[in-house]
Amino acid sequence: MWTRDLVRTLIRREFEVHLSAVSVGRLLRKMGLSPPRPLWQAWQEDPDAVARWQREEFPAIGKAAKKAGATSYFADEAGIRSDYPRHP
Repeated sequence: MWTRDLVRTLIRREFEVHLSAVSVGRLLRKMGLSPPRPLWQAWQEDPDAVARWQREEFPAIGKAAKKAGATSYFADEAGIRSDYPRHP
C-alpha cells in the first residue's frame, strides 16, 4: 500500500525535489493514479475461521518460534508504516 507521503518521500530521496503532499496527490491524480484500497473489509470476517486460527494456528506459530529461538511479531497493515517518523 502506498500513500501520497510515501511517494513524496521517494521523490525527495531519489530526485531531491521537495513537494507538498497536496502537490503529490494532484500529480498522481493527473497521471490517473489513486491510492490502493484494502480489498478485505472487517464485516467480511468469518468468526469461525478467526476462532480456529486463534485456537490452532496461533499456538503452533508460537511453538515453532520458541523451538527455533525466534520472536514472532504480528502487525496490522493499517497500523504500521515503513516511513513512520520516529519522534524522541
